[in-house]
Amino acid sequence: MGLCRQTISQTTNPLVEGGLVVLETDPQGGRCNVLRFAPEAEPLRADAANLIREMERELENSCKRLLDSLRKGLGTSRGELPMFDSQR
Repeated sequence: MGLCRQTISQTTNPLVEGGLVVLETDPQGGRCNVLRFAPEAEPLRADAANLIREMERELENSCKRLLDSLRKGLGTSRGELPMFDSQR
C-alpha cells in the first residue's frame, strides 16, 4: 500500500490501546501482523453501521427530491429557473 511502518504504527497503536482492535501475528507469515476488530468494539461497530445506513437513506432522499425538482424545472418552458430549497 505504500505506507511506512511508522505511519501504520502511529495509526493503529491508539486503536489497540483503546481496545477497538487486536494485533495478532499472521499465521501465514510470521513477520506480518493482522488487525482484527476486538469483540468489545462490536457495539460501536453496530452503531457506526446504523449511522452510515441512516446517512445513506438521507442522501438518497435528498438526491431524489433534487432530481424531481430538476425534472420539473426542465419541463418548464418559460420563466426563471425554479429555486431549490437545499434545507428540505
